[in-house]
Amino acid sequence: IDRRQVYVGTVDGRVLVFDASDGSSIAALRSPVGLATRVLADRGQLFFGGSDGNVRCFDTAQDRVLWVVSLGRTPVDGQLELGRDTVFALGADGVLLAIARTTGKISGQLQLEGEPIHALRLRGSRLLAEVRRKKERNLPQRDVLVAVQADAMNLLWEYSQDGASPGTAGLDDYVIGLPSIAGDLVLFR
Repeated sequence: IDRRQVYVGTVDGRVLVFDASDGSSIAALRSPVGLATRVLADRGQLFFGGSDGNVRCFDTAQDRVLWVVSLGRTPVDGQLELGRDTVFALGADGVLLAIARTTGKISGQLQLEGEPIHALRLRGSRLLAEVRRKKERNLPQRDVLVAVQADAMNLLWEYSQDGASPGTAGLDDYVIGLPSIAGDLVLFR
């Protein structure tokens, strides 16, 4: 939802626009490919991942695509996150990308070790990603919560638990909560 308009992406390549106050249809925009992620809308710009492995930025005021960036893989819902000046996306081989919202230039990247699971989460300048790391010789398969300093694309910390996490991390401005395999809730400040 942006500026009293609701944007709904479809797998057949349409972005449907509705009035948030009464639900009336306003427009139907067309993408050259089906949408693979939800539409993220802010300040008249729409950001979404396509089935062709690209992220697109569409400007509603100019009625045109401003930029297209290849991720090297088809994104899934939750693998795009909007920052104030940056779009964060999970690219090929577990690379976390920072894409400048105005130009589409890749302004930073960070290699995440493991297969991304769950959605990216951003609060302030802290970006969270969850990855599943394969069993290694001395370590079992494990899910890892990764905290990244978003503006610098630096790893802040990791928290690992053996096995598959029973759910995704939640966060607010002060606390991160992660369900544990033992049935507890692990809290981080």
